[in-house]
Amino acid sequence: MKKTFAFMVALGLFCQLTFRVFAVPETTSAPEKQITAAAAVQTDGMDMVGESKLLQLYADSKTGAFILYQKDTGAIWRSNPDTASDDSLGQGKKRLLESQLEIRYYDAKSMSQERVSKIASVNKNGLSAEKAENGIIFRYSFVSEGISIPIQYTLQEDHLQVSVLIDQIEETAENRLIDISLLPYFGAANTTEQGYFFVPDGSGSLIHFNNGKYNGSAYQQKVYGEDLIVAQERLDYFSETAKFPVLGISKNSGSVLSVVQDGAAFAQVNAYVAGMKKNYNVAYFSFNYRPYDTVMLDSSSSRAKEVVVLSEKKAQCDAFTVDYYPLGTGSGYSDMALKYKELLISEGSLTKTAEQHQDLPVYINSYGAVKKKGSFLWIPVDVMKPLTTYQDAAKMITDLKAAGIADIVFSYEGWTAGGMTGKMPVKGKYESVLGNKKDFQTLLQTAKENEITFLPGINLTDFYQSGNGYAKGSSTAKNLNKSPSLQYRYSPFSLVKDLETAPYYLFSPRLYSEVLQKFYKKYHLNTDGISLKALGYKLYSDSGKEGYDRGEILELVTDALNQAAESGSVLTKSANLYAACASDYISEVPVSSSGYDITDQSVPFYQIVMSGYKNYSIPSVNLSYDTDFCLLKAMETGSSLTFDFNAQNFEDTAGTPIESVYNSNYNDWIGLAAEQSKILNDVYQKTGNHCIVGHSSLAENVYCTSFENGTSVAVNYSDQDFVFEGQNVPAKGYCLFSTEK
Repeated sequence: MKKTFAFMVALGLFCQLTFRVFAVPETTSAPEKQITAAAAVQTDGMDMVGESKLLQLYADSKTGAFILYQKDTGAIWRSNPDTASDDSLGQGKKRLLESQLEIRYYDAKSMSQERVSKIASVNKNGLSAEKAENGIIFRYSFVSEGISIPIQYTLQEDHLQVSVLIDQIEETAENRLIDISLLPYFGAANTTEQGYFFVPDGSGSLIHFNNGKYNGSAYQQKVYGEDLIVAQERLDYFSETAKFPVLGISKNSGSVLSVVQDGAAFAQVNAYVAGMKKNYNVAYFSFNYRPYDTVMLDSSSSRAKEVVVLSEKKAQCDAFTVDYYPLGTGSGYSDMALKYKELLISEGSLTKTAEQHQDLPVYINSYGAVKKKGSFLWIPVDVMKPLTTYQDAAKMITDLKAAGIADIVFSYEGWTAGGMTGKMPVKGKYESVLGNKKDFQTLLQTAKENEITFLPGINLTDFYQSGNGYAKGSSTAKNLNKSPSLQYRYSPFSLVKDLETAPYYLFSPRLYSEVLQKFYKKYHLNTDGISLKALGYKLYSDSGKEGYDRGEILELVTDALNQAAESGSVLTKSANLYAACASDYISEVPVSSSGYDITDQSVPFYQIVMSGYKNYSIPSVNLSYDTDFCLLKAMETGSSLTFDFNAQNFEDTAGTPIESVYNSNYNDWIGLAAEQSKILNDVYQKTGNHCIVGHSSLAENVYCTSFENGTSVAVNYSDQDFVFEGQNVPAKGYCLFSTEK
């Protein structure tokens, strides 16, 4: 029986396949039962090289092409599109679409070159094949370039695993391999097909096939963000990052979820729509095999010259591996997210947060002290400005509880000596303009008495001052030129370096765990845990004396987070996958994508994956352009609210690392915070700490989120009321639905 309870509020918001055998031994695994439909599959003369209960794999030893056949649905997924009947393509374009690899390398003259496997390998008799267990290995020799790359295909029970065998890559000439694009035309859609790509930009984003946006730029995003060690003079765009190493293809016949299993820190997600240089609609992963950078010689003279610097080390991992999971007919991005969640749970990466909350907590970001440029007797000096003293923070907690906010996760940054830009906090010192140790202990006691989750924060990534045993020369991450990489913030208007704000260096990740150990030893904090926000989203290499690439740094970050977890709860900000799985609280998770021209719609993929397992919040409400829009977004995504609150000197954040934190007087916002918290908690009591099991677009700017307990939330961002299942979803409002079976 279906029961709908009208919990509606108008909020005034803005808010194919028989395979001939080619001199290769039979596959060793046998299916549990024969699928009679397989005999009718069009295999294009390929041979069967692998079979499982659910799938069959066919390959062509002469071309490297393959077909993945889904037994239960009859869906066929091709490594390369069938272009025989496409008269719109010339022979040159068809050859490009017949490649399984695309590579980029630097030649002996340091010139960047690109090659495709069809032309540079297969057509030059550079392809060889050998049988592997339930699969096949293709070796692509790029004959003229002196580069050889082996690809192993292994059919697993419910997916196809494709690996670039890094340790078997050969470079026999002076050319140096840089990037490898893996299966760039797998699942390609022609100019008449319907469907979309899912890409992991921010919360998640969809790119519809043939959306007509071929005059713009392709979607290209590095998984886990750009390597920050490579400094940029200016930004092209303020954007979100790809938080998860996944992408998806959704067609009428079904969907495929592609997951990077090994080498995610070196991966990039790419997507093109028909009409761009790839001709068809395509989405795929590429991998950075060898790091590189460019440096400017004699930059101050007319003889300035840009020189390419290549790393001596290739990516330090065994393989670049992508798993391709075919899903059922009618599946979409929600099914992809649920499948990915299932995979993370089954491998033990995603576990439930130990502390479960009766109410949906409100996240509070508060800041202690910042250093400002000032003057004394007309002499420029640096002045330490208190934003929220220890006593201020204690009073804020009391006031928030008195206003009716039942559950709070309080993150307090810049409280150690030196504030937001102090030395590494390993000496147990407190910032005098905020109070003394006794005042801080009183703050901790206030937090405990009010039963809130109090998480003092430290910054392990940004290095501002030498001292306390750490120096710029020995303790910072180095670029490929073996120099510390000076970091700047960028103007939101011009996108160029902000020279008015103090620059900083990146702290070497090899020292993360050491600093944490000293921090805990010196401060003896009896708190609920710690806030390590920057470890959630900052990932960079370190080419210093020992040399660590991004994959090795990822392991160091995870080790540090796990170390912190031994002493209590861990909060990170806008966390990438590895950090999200190691966190208890994830602050300021993106609720949209970057809005690139090629994309069509943002979706809450991130939240579907994390819901019911991790506590997470939306970006700061009081720093947004529309507070009511934020409330609806929190409902739609099952998120907590976030507020940035300070107690004094609110105007003094300009020219500091937190200059974006303006309008933060908590006395001005406490009423709204309490009101929105109550409304959201009323919804939370119906949805509970349950997993999101579905999300869909009902109409333009109207969305529905379904939870595993049978409750659904419809949110309406438009200016017009919308009727859903007989109930009115008011403009700029929401409606709850419940289904009882």
